[in-house]
Amino acid sequence: MRNFLKMLPYKPALMVYVFVFLALTVIGKLFEYGWYGFKFSIPIILVSLIIDLFVTYKMYKKWRKN
Repeated sequence: MRNFLKMLPYKPALMVYVFVFLALTVIGKLFEYGWYGFKFSIPIILVSLIIDLFVTYKMYKKWRKN
């Protein structure tokens, strides 16, 4: 398991998620949605994280077989 976790690019991915979250919040603020800009960015980030975790799990199962 540790070898598999070392293969994953979780540090750059975390930075991308933070950047996208902040960018979506700023875009919402620029369009004067106020608090809704923050609410808009949360579901998008959560859905992408769930998809990422699902793909990572599938990769782990495949890696474990080999």
